[in-house]
Amino acid sequence: MTFPQLDRPRGSAARPFCLFILLFLLAAGPWPGIAQGADSVLAAARQTQQAGDHSGAITLLTESLEAGRLSEADRAEALFLRAASLRSLGQAEAAIGDYGQVLELTPDSLAALFNRGNLYYQIARFAEAIADYDRVLAIKPDFVEAHFNRARSHYLSGAISQAQGDLERLWRITPDHAPSYGLSGNILARQGDGNGALLAYNRALELNPDDSETRFNRANLQTQRGRYHEAIADYDQVIAREPQEADGYFNRGNANLALGREELALADYSAAIGHRPDHAAAYFNRGTVLDSQGNRLRAISDFRRAYELNPEQPAIAAKAQELGLIDP
Repeated sequence: MTFPQLDRPRGSAARPFCLFILLFLLAAGPWPGIAQGADSVLAAARQTQQAGDHSGAITLLTESLEAGRLSEADRAEALFLRAASLRSLGQAEAAIGDYGQVLELTPDSLAALFNRGNLYYQIARFAEAIADYDRVLAIKPDFVEAHFNRARSHYLSGAISQAQGDLERLWRITPDHAPSYGLSGNILARQGDGNGALLAYNRALELNPDDSETRFNRANLQTQRGRYHEAIADYDQVIAREPQEADGYFNRGNANLALGREELALADYSAAIGHRPDHAAAYFNRGTVLDSQGNRLRAISDFRRAYELNPEQPAIAAKAQELGLIDP
């Protein structure tokens, strides 16, 4: 029985790692160089932002910026605050623009450089992210998260040796940085070093047993190596911590199917579909199991739905062609 491959490991461009975004919201003090109480509008904007009303904060800050009466230092603070609110609302490009204006006023702003680099990472503009992390590390060479985020950017852009170099520099600063071992595991897995990847994932989970992302990737590796029981044990823990995530159920279903546990696999594929109704591979795999059990009508329904969702997937398209589900 054949079925589509595992969903790709977490940490890919489609599902970025959690970013350690450094947001100086000035709760502990004002932007450097601004006198206390310099502009009541900025104080009001900070309070509005901290209350969670980012749209309101953007309105206040935009009005203040457009009035043209701010000092250079106040303007830098206003742009920085607006960038933070834009980021919170998912407006990455606009936030990047504001951080750029901050850097025109204060070229060595560590916070603006780091936050802009993180936003470039989030929208997969890795070369620009790396350039910002380079500038951050020129200012603060021991900034661990800048080393880590640059390593991820290098990894996702295919610069594996540079990513490894970043991790080695990070470990010289702090050898117990759990997420870096998870990334090292991804790198080693990509290089085909399953044993090394497993050791790296194990180290990451020793340091942080609650890291579902690394546990998911270790489970994927175990599945690829045919260690299905070990994989299922990891998927169980991922699902317990993140019961809303479809990928855990889908990949556990694949491991159960490899062990011949068809009913458990069916339950997992159904759960994956319940959490992500557009999961074409789950429909296809469930249809494959149903078909093997002689439940032809339900199987055809699942194959049809899989083809509607992803007609370009080769296995799905071939099955649809075989069953006459594709219009001539």
